[in-house]
Amino acid sequence: MGLRALGSTKRAADPYSLVPYLDAEDLSVSDPEEVTVRYLVDESVRSAVQKLEERESIVLVRRFGLDGKDEETLEEVGAQLNLSRERVRQIQEIAIQKLRDSGNLRGLLDPNFDDGS
Repeated sequence: MGLRALGSTKRAADPYSLVPYLDAEDLSVSDPEEVTVRYLVDESVRSAVQKLEERESIVLVRRFGLDGKDEETLEEVGAQLNLSRERVRQIQEIAIQKLRDSGNLRGLLDPNFDDGS
């Protein structure tokens, strides 16, 4: 599951609620393991993104909708940060590379990752 998949979930008022991870059409938990994995992945990504520089964090959150809002274009993010579209793209790439290099999300960003367990 990539970062993009997280943009489609909406956060509930209770930050510990699993409701945002359930299919809106079917609120019965058909696969509790999948719901739990989605929740843990989401929280791992949020934690890792918060460790980035503020501007990098803002760019990723807004570009991929990690705050539960719709994903924004390079132009939309750039307009609000007073940056060019190209600069927003560069910041996005730098931030993603930092996440990859940090190892915090290695298993999430690299589908071939095997942690040895």
